[in-house]
Amino acid sequence: MGLSKDEEIKRAEKTRDIKAYKLEDEKKYVFISYCSKDWEVVLKEIVKNMQEKYGLRVYFDTNFEYDNKMWNENMREAIETSYCVAMLVFISKDYMKSPACLMEVLRARTVETENQHEGKELEIVPIIIDENENEIKLLKSRKSAVIDINRGDMVFYDIIEEVKRSSYMYEHAKLMNMLGPLEKDKREIREEKLSNIMAAFLEEAGYRREYIRKGRGDFYTKLYETIRKIDAEVFDASLVQASKKKIKTSQSKVKKSYQNLPSCQTNLKVTKTLNNTDVKYKICTFGSEFNIESGIKVTIEFGGRRYEGKTHSSTKGRIDGLSRLYKENQLGVGEVLSACYLHEQKTIKLKRI
Repeated sequence: MGLSKDEEIKRAEKTRDIKAYKLEDEKKYVFISYCSKDWEVVLKEIVKNMQEKYGLRVYFDTNFEYDNKMWNENMREAIETSYCVAMLVFISKDYMKSPACLMEVLRARTVETENQHEGKELEIVPIIIDENENEIKLLKSRKSAVIDINRGDMVFYDIIEEVKRSSYMYEHAKLMNMLGPLEKDKREIREEKLSNIMAAFLEEAGYRREYIRKGRGDFYTKLYETIRKIDAEVFDASLVQASKKKIKTSQSKVKKSYQNLPSCQTNLKVTKTLNNTDVKYKICTFGSEFNIESGIKVTIEFGGRRYEGKTHSSTKGRIDGLSRLYKENQLGVGEVLSACYLHEQKTIKLKRI
């Protein structure tokens, strides 16, 4: 199972300071492969630190659309491109039994990915984030539960056929033999079998370098050095400077907010760019600086019309229940809005910029 609505929103809010690159940026990056259940450790902690400290350019799945067919297409384009210099695989027990994660690993070994990288295989960097284990084989599932691996538009078997045509697979007969029986299963696979296939591919990648484990004291240094050896151009000094600037700006805002605490009647003003999560769930996430009372009904004024909404019970700056606002005004991803909150009237004035 993926994340719930509230978890997806929380992930979007907590990771919005991480710059995720797209193909149109035309810059080298590493692809972040992780299980959605591990997002806090992977994105909020590790990826955020790597970008702030070293300027690591990354591509991760908040860029993906929520439709399965679109998810697969975006994943394919993000991995096959020559701008992707490596795949960082964040391994946990949940990762080892995830069909979607296995699809990403297999996509790194397809003939198309190989062709885009001048006949060379894409580097896979195995990173164990389960601090209680130090070997991939100890994270494998031994359950016989049946997993449906062909739900919706997840083209699992199409990827397998592309993998089989790569020169990489001709050099690894053991892996080729493991993929063979999957054609007979067609729709379902035992959790244990899926986990064994995942382990085989990751262990093969791990033979060429020492596994990187999160529990080590030199974890970030080790990860940085490993990626730098693959391609140093994936690090961008401007991202480090941008992070330092954000921290200073944030500290300044916090200081000002404390100074203004007694003046609760002061109007709040923010600028907001609508993202996939906002549009999908028909909400607006203005951030914690838009500090409105939690769990209250508010009126939204937009384009001469009035709409009703409600602030979230625990997430600061999130307004729910805006389906009519989105529908009547055809609001979409990327649109920029200015918002002003009138405290006494409990009204949010929205305006397109």
